[in-house]
Amino acid sequence: GFLLDELFDGAANLEALARHPFANFVVQHIFEHGMPERKTRCFQMLLPYVLQHATHKTASNVVQRMLEHADVSSQALIADAFLAGEGEESLETIAATRYGSFVIHSLVDKLHPRIDAVKARVKAAQPQLSESKFSQKNILDFLGEAFFDD
Repeated sequence: GFLLDELFDGAANLEALARHPFANFVVQHIFEHGMPERKTRCFQMLLPYVLQHATHKTASNVVQRMLEHADVSSQALIADAFLAGEGEESLETIAATRYGSFVIHSLVDKLHPRIDAVKARVKAAQPQLSESKFSQKNILDFLGEAFFDD
């Protein structure tokens, strides 16, 4: 426990660990197996960074683990962050990136209160996503043609 307390000594520590090629596995492990209080604290400290982490080679795995092990209200908070993103941090731009496409795939695959808004944004971004081989494979093929025909 005292070692984990050291990790939580400032959001910058935990944020840097999420981006580290090896330490990110420790952060993922907290989401998978940590005590509820630690998961919540870890979530709160990393939530402000989900948009930046979504496109990062190693930190994107942490964001996916956050989504996978979060309760419905926490998933909605993550979705809110993606829906509020603009420019280089917009949902559409992130979805067209190599690592972000996996994160958006995970976001679309969860049943959270913002799922309709997320799906509407993905549907509207189909032309942009079609230009990216990453989102083509990880999002468009996953959702299928019928999703975009509605």
